[in-house]
Amino acid sequence: MIVINNMKISVDVRQILDRIRELTNGEYLSDIKDNKNGSIMITCPFHGEHNERHPSCGIISDKNSEKEGVYHCFTCGEKGPLWKLVSTCLNMNRGQAEDWLTDNFADVFIENAPYISEIIKEDSSPKYLDENILNRFEYDNDRALWYLTKKRGLKKEVIDYFKIGYNKEKDTITFPVRDERGGLVGIGERSVTGKIYNLPAIKDKPVYLLDTAIKMSYTHVYVCESQINALDLYSNGIPAIALFGTGSKHQYEVLKRSGIRHYTLCFDGDKAGRSGRKRFYNEMNKDCIIDYIELPEGEDVNSMRKEDFFKLNILPLDNLYDKMYTIQRNI
Repeated sequence: MIVINNMKISVDVRQILDRIRELTNGEYLSDIKDNKNGSIMITCPFHGEHNERHPSCGIISDKNSEKEGVYHCFTCGEKGPLWKLVSTCLNMNRGQAEDWLTDNFADVFIENAPYISEIIKEDSSPKYLDENILNRFEYDNDRALWYLTKKRGLKKEVIDYFKIGYNKEKDTITFPVRDERGGLVGIGERSVTGKIYNLPAIKDKPVYLLDTAIKMSYTHVYVCESQINALDLYSNGIPAIALFGTGSKHQYEVLKRSGIRHYTLCFDGDKAGRSGRKRFYNEMNKDCIIDYIELPEGEDVNSMRKEDFFKLNILPLDNLYDKMYTIQRNI
């Protein structure tokens, strides 16, 4: 049973999920599969570009369960009550998400009902990996250096500074992932020969390289989707961060507390990048300066020749849907 503000949600969870998919034109929850064990599998709205091929997020649909509506992604580890899922998919704050659920799907008032939408109890203390785990990877491996410096165009000093490594057993490049405090929370891996990237399940996905921006007191950073793009910009003298996609609720909250006041968005030149750009603007504090660079269709920061990238104008995001004018780059 789902109870929000003493109102009982009367419809099946599946109907709510179908409505979210309809309202977002399939951008969120593009695949919804009913299970026989009182749960539903959905494409996760919290990681990547919320368009994974196979649903990895389970949500309890059993009306006899006190955890009805609680979701848990088995890939990224994100979990929470139904209102939080609605908030992410429909770009609402908590109050708006709860009102949307009760206005559209509740019809019974329960006096003195327990407030069970907060049934997920989470440990807020950070859990860090032992830094010695990085010693397993060989930073001066010739194959890794060729891939990073020649194919990807990264500078050796940037590779060394951020401790980019190489996993011989998997033939993958390794990227230490740290939270805003600088604690090691995971190690991402990218195939040298293909495009396969793996980020281990982390409860709250951090912002890549944000700890460096905070430590260096940067007030202006470029924002990318992938770690390779952020490292590419650093190799060209530009402080950058990466969202492992186009951003999550947790990442936006961390950025709001970071002290950074100016963001230049360099999301990929595709539909997901343009959608993420709009969401970033809507989610972040309006007292920040937020502008963007329009990358050509199908391109990202690292795929472009740098002379072509630096010819692109910086555009003010608050004028994106009105008149657009350019600001001269000043780096």
